[in-house]
Amino acid sequence: MTPDAAATTPAELRFRLIALWVLAALMAVTAVHQVSIVLAAQPLGIDFLPMWTGARAWLDGHREVYDFVAITERQAWALEAHHGLRPFVYPPSGLLLFLPFATLPFWWAYGLWTGATGLLFAGVTASVVPRHRLLTGVLALVLSPCAMVVLIGQSTFLVGAMAALAVIWLK
Repeated sequence: MTPDAAATTPAELRFRLIALWVLAALMAVTAVHQVSIVLAAQPLGIDFLPMWTGARAWLDGHREVYDFVAITERQAWALEAHHGLRPFVYPPSGLLLFLPFATLPFWWAYGLWTGATGLLFAGVTASVVPRHRLLTGVLALVLSPCAMVVLIGQSTFLVGAMAALAVIWLK
């Protein structure tokens, strides 16, 4: 124990935990507000869509995964008001990661992708502070950037979990 930890009273610890839960609630409210702003400008899952579409094209026997126009055209059903190219920009090995999700309908795949990678990220970050795993995991997920990752379906949770694991394994 550190000298500071020994001097902390149970009341002070309780106050700190309550303050952190209040902070988590405020961050969640901020994230919801930001999500509403972004959803007004772009469709849900917009960054997951090219990942799923590229893998789906491959499964369908189309090898135009790196043809930006062809992959964008395959996404037209979800990009009504959104203009511009939506390419598959991952290396060929990324297809191995996305192929299982491409076997599912888009919305199921998007939900599974964001849920699984989000839980992985929360679990790994929660293990950083073993004494308060639940609080740490919740704080990690209610940060505004995390809400954006869920909203658009990026691979950030997966990369974040791998980075956190690397730091943990350094110990």
